[in-house]
Amino acid sequence: MNWYAAGKGSYLGIGVQEIEPERARKLKISEPHGVEITHVGDDSPAAKAGLKEGDVVLEFNGQRVEGVEQFVRLVRETPPGRTVKLLIDRDGKTQTLAATVGDRKSFMPHMDPKFAEDMQKLGEEMSRQFGDGSKFQKDMQKEFGPDSKFRQDMEHQFGPDSQFQRDMQKLKDDMQKMHWDFDMHGPDMAEGPGKGLRLGIESEPMGSQLAEFFGVKQGVLVRAVVDGSAAAKAGIKAGDVIVKVGSGEVGSPAQITKLLKEADASQPVPVTVVRNKQEMTVNVTLGRK
Repeated sequence: MNWYAAGKGSYLGIGVQEIEPERARKLKISEPHGVEITHVGDDSPAAKAGLKEGDVVLEFNGQRVEGVEQFVRLVRETPPGRTVKLLIDRDGKTQTLAATVGDRKSFMPHMDPKFAEDMQKLGEEMSRQFGDGSKFQKDMQKEFGPDSKFRQDMEHQFGPDSQFQRDMQKLKDDMQKMHWDFDMHGPDMAEGPGKGLRLGIESEPMGSQLAEFFGVKQGVLVRAVVDGSAAAKAGIKAGDVIVKVGSGEVGSPAQITKLLKEADASQPVPVTVVRNKQEMTVNVTLGRK
């Protein structure tokens, strides 16, 4: 599982994941500890420090990194603006980089603090339920671990050097790129009819777990609202889930764009949102850039 290394007020701007023994061998790590960096945000503290995808963080300010949950906690407990030393492994060689921990408020100026805190709590809860050492992981190890018949059969048919594994790695790389494309949708993503018209939100699609958390079957999560935009004037807030534009249900930012383009530009557009698990409809008058 991938978790974003950020805390309530502090962040590095990286995505990290646990390191399984097999992955440790591929990364040339003698002992499977630390966390692997899967994403580095543009212009983030991590990028400025020289961290790269595929690096393994072994120590955080001299403290051995055991896993994702602990690493996220270390970042969260570090005050913004403090410079920390990160011992990393890159291509089998260790080096130390210095990174200045960023302030989440400056990273997401339009993010509702309560919403950001809820997202952090959700990430921590998911890590407790499904992360390293959880009952889920232990059950999976028993059912599908190295000594199980299922694992032995799968290794025989789909071993690490098989074409199947190479195809899966390519798919994973493609999906990670798609994730960043969705995750970084800016305010112009939800544009209305006619050139220059926009809703003024940053948004992303929702998986089943997020949808359940917000009490919806599907929808588009509003990450931030641009000050003075059409969405802001209509009362849409970060943390709202857009479920309908007009009478059309939505499940992606692209569907919002399509429905807005088809709407009557001379009339306010009804947008149905879910806030605190309560459905409400606001009328949005689309503005210009």
